[in-house]
Amino acid sequence: MEALQVESAANYLEGIDIDGYSCIISLKEDGTNRLQILKDKKLLKGVPAKLKKYPQYLEIAEVSKAWKAQHQRARFLLEDMMQRRTPLAVEDVRAILSNPVVSPMFKACVAPRPAVRTSHR
Repeated sequence: MEALQVESAANYLEGIDIDGYSCIISLKEDGTNRLQILKDKKLLKGVPAKLKKYPQYLEIAEVSKAWKAQHQRARFLLEDMMQRRTPLAVEDVRAILSNPVVSPMFKACVAPRPAVRTSHR
């Protein structure tokens, strides 16, 4: 279900044009997102008031907000699963890895850590 939320709005990662502005949801390496507004290829610090009136802007802003909420839910669930040592089916792992919002956190949890060598003298 969570994976479908990202798949259905993946076009926002490419960006949409609204009245001369480009609105893009950018994903960071950790899975968090940021809604960016550009005018003439320059990143704006705020959202122009006239842009807030467009349904397309309201939709992309809502998607960004939903992805942030999904990231928070996933973090809580992954922490809980780790504490309870909950086993995952292969299908579940595939679904998690296909979700760009959740997969970075999951990979950080299961990625092998470099061995720490201690010298014996």
